Amino acid sequence: MISLLRQFAANSSRVNIPGNQCSGTCSDTVLYIVIAALQLITSGGNPESAKKARETIIYAVIGLIVAVSAEAIVTFFLNNL
Repeated sequence: MISLLRQFAANSSRVNIPGNQCSGTCSDTVLYIVIAALQLITSGGNPESAKKARETIIYAVIGLIVAVSAEAIVTFFLNNL
């Protein structure tokens, strides 16, 4: 199941959700967080697998913060020039 979710994430198109200011980047990030959470749950006590899943979640959240911040900065400067 996790491999199917990874394949879906790799092939997913950018989707704009009405009312959402973040385009496909947010959708992809949420999908990666869900995949990593499933990996963490199914790690079965394997510390290597759990560590990899935690790192994926951390990197996905950091990427989401960077993407949203970049969009906010660009929007701020475009509206104030």
